[in-house]
Amino acid sequence: MACRRFGAHCEGPSSERRSVGISIKSDQQVNTHGFPSDFVDLAWGQWLGCGTARVFQRGRDAIVLVTAELPIAVKSDWSALLSEILHGTADRIVSRLNSSTQDGSQVSALQRSIVASFACPQRYEHPVEVAETVRLLHDVRLLDFDFSSPTSQGRAHALRDCQSILTSGEAGEAQALWDRLVAIADEKRPVGGSLDLRELLAVLRDRFGFR
Repeated sequence: MACRRFGAHCEGPSSERRSVGISIKSDQQVNTHGFPSDFVDLAWGQWLGCGTARVFQRGRDAIVLVTAELPIAVKSDWSALLSEILHGTADRIVSRLNSSTQDGSQVSALQRSIVASFACPQRYEHPVEVAETVRLLHDVRLLDFDFSSPTSQGRAHALRDCQSILTSGEAGEAQALWDRLVAIADEKRPVGGSLDLRELLAVLRDRFGFR
């Protein structure tokens, strides 16, 4: 299993600075039992400002987990749960979580497991109600890719993106660009290295022309 963590920053139209912390794992991380404990610990550390110099802007910043392709049921239930959280209130979500399935609750057992898996780790000694867990989940994003599949759609999308940013627009050069990006990642991973966009372009421009 390969693991990588890094952060990124951007500014919106109103010049508000937003940040995202990203944890990338090469294997499948989220299952019917919910999220892995190490990511949950990382997320709460960011949320509570423990062990980090960066102040997490609740409701604006994000914490992202990138994994291998998820089971269909997990992906579907997480997507539905996040949609409810983004468009509802924490108290309403908690009320639905506490309702009985016999009363016609639309919250699935898997969604309950996902929320339960995000309980605040005891080491933070921070009393947390379920509503605060829901508010944290509001700022969590889960991305999965099927790069290991021989019929990978993620890889196909990546190649199209590579082709669209090259001045030549050629499929062969897009493949070469993708292979170079993967090689750069392989070179940096063992030592935990990183490149910002300007540095990455400097490495690539001797071989590729960009629009």
